[in-house]
Amino acid sequence: MTRIAPPTADKPATTGGALERRALRLWPRLDGRELSQCAGDPERVIHLVARHANLTIDAVTGILASPDRTEPPFYFG
Repeated sequence: MTRIAPPTADKPATTGGALERRALRLWPRLDGRELSQCAGDPERVIHLVARHANLTIDAVTGILASPDRTEPPFYFG
């Protein structure tokens, strides 16, 4: 039986496939072939995005780990 380790604080809590899909959604000009070579490893995905987007690793980690916002954080009720 295979056990999966819980995510650590320095890695996003999403799975590799979801992280790759999110990276492609946010940066559509990423090379899908290079992204698939990351094999679902969040650190490799983050380093690839950081290299192509010219952002720091901390910035990319924060962007990829942030939740999707489907509604604005304010309400004009």
